[in-house]
Amino acid sequence: MPFKLERGSLSKQLRRLVRKELEAAIEALNHSGAPRIHDARKHIKKTRAIVKLLRRPLGKRYAKEDARLRAAGGGLSELRDAEVMLQTFAALQKEFPALIPPPIAGKVDRALRRDHRNAQAHSRARARQTLALLKRSRAVLPRRVEAVSRFGAARGGLTRAFVRSKVALASLTSESSGDDFHAWRRRVKAHWYHVRLFASLQPATQARARKLEALQTALGDDHNLELLGETLLEHPDGFGARTTAVVLGCIQKRQHALRQHALASGRRLFASKPETAEAIVNRWRAAQRRAD
Repeated sequence: MPFKLERGSLSKQLRRLVRKELEAAIEALNHSGAPRIHDARKHIKKTRAIVKLLRRPLGKRYAKEDARLRAAGGGLSELRDAEVMLQTFAALQKEFPALIPPPIAGKVDRALRRDHRNAQAHSRARARQTLALLKRSRAVLPRRVEAVSRFGAARGGLTRAFVRSKVALASLTSESSGDDFHAWRRRVKAHWYHVRLFASLQPATQARARKLEALQTALGDDHNLELLGETLLEHPDGFGARTTAVVLGCIQKRQHALRQHALASGRRLFASKPETAEAIVNRWRAAQRRAD
């Protein structure tokens, strides 16, 4: 079942989606080989997006349910970061081969692989802790989501995510901090997941979902570069002053380009009023009625 709503009861579909995503995350962590950390985190994030969509009707239960899912995803972050750092550095070296020659690339790659091995040594223990949290969510969250899922609640949740993204964007420049860009990315990602839910049978909404995906991917690349820079600065003796300076310079150049692109794209996507977000749910509901 894809991450989108089709015909039928909104509440039953959201319940099935929550259960499906939680079960997929559990399966990824129970994998017979190494736990599939990246897959598990994606399924957790999709589940959190539905919980955020229904934040108001969930009331006091929202904080508890979201905190449990956040803890589950956070418990896997060290493993994810170590894995992504290798991919991020490889892409950076490919982007700037003349500035990051093999001697420098080899030094950084060896250090990152050492961090990755250290993180993997704890992967099973972290997976077990996360599994306990996910199984608790699977036991209670699907029916709680079903109990509060209404069109008005979904429309309000999607609109709030749109507004939060728009507000976070308003104060950003290419010189803003990594934390500020990451905060915007989280809001954009929530809005993207919400739009995906309601994109079926709506070409315009599907197009918006694709543009939001591209935006949050660029912001994700920016965040990964920020983490790579922090890793270098945390271990200056391990990399050496020259290597650190060269790689940080390349990170800053790549981040500047990513941020310029993201800001231009974001200003187009969030130029409209909140009614644009409301219309996404309204059009989906109208399509449901026509189909009936």
